[in-house]
Amino acid sequence: MQETAVAGGSAAGYTPRQRWAIIAAVSLLVTIMVGAAFSAGVYIGNNRELAPGTFAGAGAPPRQGQPGAPQPNGPAPGGPNQPLQGAIFDAVGVLQGVSNTSLVVGGAEGPRTVAYDAATQFVRNDGSMLKVTELRPGATLGLRLRPGVSPPTADTVTVLPPAGAGQPAAQ
Repeated sequence: MQETAVAGGSAAGYTPRQRWAIIAAVSLLVTIMVGAAFSAGVYIGNNRELAPGTFAGAGAPPRQGQPGAPQPNGPAPGGPNQPLQGAIFDAVGVLQGVSNTSLVVGGAEGPRTVAYDAATQFVRNDGSMLKVTELRPGATLGLRLRPGVSPPTADTVTVLPPAGAGQPAAQ
């Protein structure tokens, strides 16, 4: 067979303008696919609870809903008369004041007011329950907050030992 070359065209039948259009279209499709893959990776990375069996990294505590994670409405972490080990708190701070419906807790970001109600559990570090009237200013508190509630409302308030208490003495 004999090929006929057209002036300004190629043997394959595409003009240089058509070749550039094909290259541009393929490049655009590849860019869209790479962007979608990157976006999916970012989304999954920020929403790991949607991907069962994943965790935040080596040595990270399990997230809520995964095996081993403390449940917000379950029994107090650590159980009765067992010290609290590796508990996860939404906020930790020093109690500055108590009212009939809220606690003022000083933390790294400054004082924060956290509401409480009849469903809020007040727990000592050893897992035993206590009453809100037993809280004293200066106590270190670990707070578990109810998700999606505004104003922030405590689900569990744990009285923690003072910094350095219960630690073995350095020699």
